Amino acid sequence: MNKHLNIFSSYTKEDRDKQLENDLTRALAICLQEDVLFLEKITKYILSHKEGVYKKLFAVEREESQFDIQIQRRISEIEGFEILFAVSVSGKEMNIDTFFQSQHNKEYDPITDLFISIQDVAILFEVKPNDTDCSNQIYNQAYNAIEEKDKIEEIVIPVDLCWRKIMEILEEVINFKKNFGSRSRILEDFKHFIRLHNYRWLPITPLSSLKIASDQQLIERRIRTAIQQARIFQILNDRMGLELTVPWASELLFSLTNQSFELKLFPGNTKKQGWHVFKNNLEPQFAADCTIDGIKYNVEKNFHFKFTSFQKYFAGFNITYLSGYLNKVVLTKDVFSKQTGRKTRGKEWDNLEEFLDKNIDSKFKWKVELGWDNIIASGKNQFDFTLGYYLSIKIPYSVLSDIDKEINNLEPLTMFLEECAKSVSKLLK
Repeated sequence: MNKHLNIFSSYTKEDRDKQLENDLTRALAICLQEDVLFLEKITKYILSHKEGVYKKLFAVEREESQFDIQIQRRISEIEGFEILFAVSVSGKEMNIDTFFQSQHNKEYDPITDLFISIQDVAILFEVKPNDTDCSNQIYNQAYNAIEEKDKIEEIVIPVDLCWRKIMEILEEVINFKKNFGSRSRILEDFKHFIRLHNYRWLPITPLSSLKIASDQQLIERRIRTAIQQARIFQILNDRMGLELTVPWASELLFSLTNQSFELKLFPGNTKKQGWHVFKNNLEPQFAADCTIDGIKYNVEKNFHFKFTSFQKYFAGFNITYLSGYLNKVVLTKDVFSKQTGRKTRGKEWDNLEEFLDKNIDSKFKWKVELGWDNIIASGKNQFDFTLGYYLSIKIPYSVLSDIDKEINNLEPLTMFLEECAKSVSKLLK
């Protein structure tokens, strides 16, 4: 979707943080006003916090609509209601049990972000664009809206409608309509608008309900969100994985392969890392298996040849360890010291080509795998070459789906991913 055509996104590139709260409120109000199914779902959720209210309002047929939806309504203008619902809309859930313990600072005439009236029922919304606890604010609005202050606990019903709950309801409505071949441009634009602001508010199906054969994008989204909750390891900004804290490898990458969840790491990926991998003239020793959460998994070892330019990867290839295509003599500290590093066009490129031809079996077409001719024909005058390893651990997807079962509980999956990082950090002997 072109972001400039999103109903709720401004074309301007100016910083509009101060306006964001109003934009979110307006967008939510438009969705409620324009999509009756979404309005019904949200209204029913709110009214369900007081037994019998929903049925009382809608059990009898009425000729005219008695719904009123407004934004920026003065509390002093709200009248004629018997029940008032005080609704918190924030990234942080409101504690309903302590709502009436909120502090009332003064009597004043506040403005509520969003207001809905249905016959003799009033609904006040306080909307936040972040994780601010707005309990006191919505309490004070409710307090000032009622005349009989001593009856506040009878008249006012607190409701938590956090953004995650709103987006769960929105997703249900969108999916319901899709099942009938219908779409809602308003709701889909709102969903996209929220995703750009805070994707964590969107409901993300747990892995137990997703199939790796058909739901890879959703699975990756769930895993990325779990990674964001990591506390022990730093996350990678541009890839799906975690930073490692060992000197011989800098990152652990996650990917999906057939029916497996794959862990990938590249020991000796830079010259600095290589000094810790190639400690002497003997071949580096990596563990043949890795125990994660009490289960032992095979570690597949491959050779990894990497080419970078200005610290950015542009080409490379792997050779399977057991294939016999690589002369094992090259895996020594002396060869690593001589071959790894910056290579300038000319004699150094020729020497590297000769080295690779000599030590890689002719059955493995490394020049084709790498695109060597394209490098020669490019405008590059230098590149950095690294000879290291590529370690792979494949975990059956069923292991992750057994761990991640609750939509609002990412903790087990996050802990498992961090356990993976801890375990692979011990692979170099």
